[in-house]
Amino acid sequence: MDKTEAVIKAKKYLQIITSFLEVDKAMLFGSYQHGNQREDSDIDIALFVSHPGDDYFSIVKKLYRVRRDVDPRIEPHLFISGMDKSGFSEEIEKTGEPLTN
Repeated sequence: MDKTEAVIKAKKYLQIITSFLEVDKAMLFGSYQHGNQREDSDIDIALFVSHPGDDYFSIVKKLYRVRRDVDPRIEPHLFISGMDKSGFSEEIEKTGEPLTN
């Protein structure tokens, strides 16, 4: 799979999850974003939300369940605004490829 196909799958996934999660911003990152993916690479998608609604782990569980309907290689990463102290989400926001406007 090439990057274009990965982006199409990521956007299809986003269409589904926005029925139960208000996503402020979504970004492709990792090997597909950098163009150095392999056959077994996952499709890393960062999901930025202000508030997840349900508890964090219930939402993550739903996110993983839904990916099976699109592509099991999708790897959702949920970030709640202001909660990531590691700097990982900040780095993704700087270097990732936006999937939403």
